[in-house]
Amino acid sequence: MNKIAITANLYKHKPIKPLDIINKLINCFSKHSQPLLGRYGDDRIPFIDDDGKSIVTLITSGQVDIWRNHDNLLVATVIAPGILGLQGSDFRYHTHTIRRQGLSDILYLTHEAAMKIINENNLASDVMTYQAYIGDHQSYRDIVMVNSSTYSIVCMMLTELAQHPNHAEMSVEKYILTRTRLARSGVMKILSDLRYGGFIEMEKGKLIKLGIPFPKNY
Repeated sequence: MNKIAITANLYKHKPIKPLDIINKLINCFSKHSQPLLGRYGDDRIPFIDDDGKSIVTLITSGQVDIWRNHDNLLVATVIAPGILGLQGSDFRYHTHTIRRQGLSDILYLTHEAAMKIINENNLASDVMTYQAYIGDHQSYRDIVMVNSSTYSIVCMMLTELAQHPNHAEMSVEKYILTRTRLARSGVMKILSDLRYGGFIEMEKGKLIKLGIPFPKNY
């Protein structure tokens, strides 16, 4: 099967965000949380509180971006509702940076407090379901990005962008280039060809309309 056909079929089976479970967890955590204010004078979100304790972050509105430090790659965007930090791992705290986007509403509580709430309210199964979703989403991204052609990745990025609630306000070029290590010239050539073929409509660099399926061969 052609690679683009594989990735297009994969998108149909993209992990489904367990909204009910996320909202249930946020509702339980938020009763014991407080607003997360900027600490660094910019949009960075800390991983620990003022006492040096690990925190769990609740995104109740807006979104946050997760950047990989060593190459400044945007690896994920978490659109509300979302929860970060439940795994309590220190490793990613040193390898990634989380940034608040715009006027996003974010709460936090300590990881210790979150674990206590989980135990007292029998939420372990809900947490496992949510963590499974995160793991599946990471695996999905790896499958899409690793050893795929530039054309396949561009088509997948366009499909994802079309699902974003603010896609009409976002630069297609920036969306793709910040999330991949693709050469700009190759990306722009593919976008130009897809526009010429009538598979996408763009205006001032923004995605207006997406016509799929994309051609299997390029």
